[in-house]
Amino acid sequence: MNMNEIIIVGSRYGELASVVKPLYAMMTPVTQRDIKEKLGGDVVYLSPTENQFDDDAVGVFTVSQQLLGYVWMYQSYGLKQMLRNSGKRYVKAQISRMNTTFGLLMATSDGSWTLDANVQDNTIDAPTWAIDLPEVLTSMTSQSLTLGLDLLSDELRESAAWSDRLRQRIDNVLRHLPLDLSASHCQECMEVYRQMKQSTIAEVRSHSELLLQTLVSRGSQQQMEWWTEHWLTDFFASAASGDLLRLYEADGWTLERVEELLRKAPERLFQLYLVNKYRFATSLYYSRLSQRTYDRLLTLLAVREAMLAKQETDTTEKREPEAEEMFSDDERIIKAVNILKVEGVLKHMYDYTFVMQLMNETEGLPHYDTPQSFLKHFAQLGIAPLPDVSSINRIFSKMVGKFPNWTFVGKDKTETVRRNNVGRRYLNAYKNEK
Repeated sequence: MNMNEIIIVGSRYGELASVVKPLYAMMTPVTQRDIKEKLGGDVVYLSPTENQFDDDAVGVFTVSQQLLGYVWMYQSYGLKQMLRNSGKRYVKAQISRMNTTFGLLMATSDGSWTLDANVQDNTIDAPTWAIDLPEVLTSMTSQSLTLGLDLLSDELRESAAWSDRLRQRIDNVLRHLPLDLSASHCQECMEVYRQMKQSTIAEVRSHSELLLQTLVSRGSQQQMEWWTEHWLTDFFASAASGDLLRLYEADGWTLERVEELLRKAPERLFQLYLVNKYRFATSLYYSRLSQRTYDRLLTLLAVREAMLAKQETDTTEKREPEAEEMFSDDERIIKAVNILKVEGVLKHMYDYTFVMQLMNETEGLPHYDTPQSFLKHFAQLGIAPLPDVSSINRIFSKMVGKFPNWTFVGKDKTETVRRNNVGRRYLNAYKNEK
């Protein structure tokens, strides 16, 4: 598929960020004259450059040789290959338009070159790595995205007018697309993008830009943080609740064996995971792993996390109490929760979110690094029923401020006061046991 437009990303952080950001902030169409005036011209040069995450990065430079941004990663590979094959160090293009809604710049070739955007050639596959795993998890995210893209593609071919079903097909793809960091669906996404962009239905054409923006923003820092803290955490929790660990243990796998294999994963991804999980997520995205390599990597990480959790539990159970004070925190937690239950303060399962956050914000009380560790501790104390991780994450993501002045996105004053009172009553019950 030939792409007529080159997508320029990262312009908000390039050397002309101070010029570009105000243009994006306008949220209105920007004329070609504005582009020329603000950027000192609309001609740009595309040339391979260094990038921490992408070995195939191609920089976009203005006539004054300032770094405006980068060619989008799923086009940079083909462009770099074209430059290598032609013996050129750069090609010239023209900025054709600016999408202020999504913060994207588009450029077109000067006519002397054409880009073949075949991203399949840029997919890393390690067919023999981790080939003998007892079981490999395939997330529902990937399966839903595969089906969603097929259904949308068929619907685009068959539809003659905008409909609720067509809108639903597009929404389903947009919902699942940011959750999958493998490279397996990008070629299909680009084909669907082409279909939408060339559609005779105006609403479909307008949504094509939203699909493109969703594709591009998969690699944003904000998305990487969300994926690491929520999607990956939930994936590990789901894996731990099944038979995965027992199956691996029955097959003779140990923590040492799992980690030894992980260290041989492509692009040193496991080493990055150990050092910085956010950097791991970004590198995983830029690594462009095939689906099978991607699934094997995440499965092994899930097995490792489950083994570590079991090891920690076994160690805790075997450890002898060093002093009676060890049990005082647990006793206070149990008594405080029972008081709140009797008084009807805990009206909803998600109210445990406010208990967890109150404890994390209060000096002298037990702290929890993650909702999983909080729920695990409370479950070990015999407290039941408890909410699931996603319930706590959903409420926590909408909390703002510090106790006793928490506020919540979309909640009125009455509900805000009630939620703060959950924390207030728990603190009083924990300290005074009454």
